[in-house]
Amino acid sequence: MTETIHLHQRLTHRYQDAWRYLDEERYIGAVKQLGATRIEPPRGYDDGGKYYFRIVAPTTLKKQNLKSAITSTLSGSGCRHDYDCCGCGSTSARVKRLTKREYSVVLSVNYNY
Repeated sequence: MTETIHLHQRLTHRYQDAWRYLDEERYIGAVKQLGATRIEPPRGYDDGGKYYFRIVAPTTLKKQNLKSAITSTLSGSGCRHDYDCCGCGSTSARVKRLTKREYSVVLSVNYNY
C-alpha cells in the first residue's frame, strides 16, 4: 500500500504536540510511504508495536536532507488530557537516509496507560 505524507518542519517548539499547529512550521512537500510492515508485535497493554516502512521523496526534493522533517511529522501525540492513563497513543520515528530520495523509518507506537 502506498500513502502520501505531507512533510512539515517545525521551526519553533513552544507548544506540546497536541497544540503543535500553534508553532511556526514550514511545508516541505509530499512524499510517498511504501508498505508498512510490523516488525515487533505489541508487548503489553501500553505498547503498540514497531513498524517499518520506506519513504521515497520526489526528484524535486532529492537535494534536501528530509530526515528531520520526517521525524517531526511522524513523531508525537495528539493527547490533550490533563490526567495520566488516558490511553492516548503517541509515536516515535527513527529515520535513516538510504539514498538521495529514499529513507527507512521505524515507527514505535505507545499508549498512555
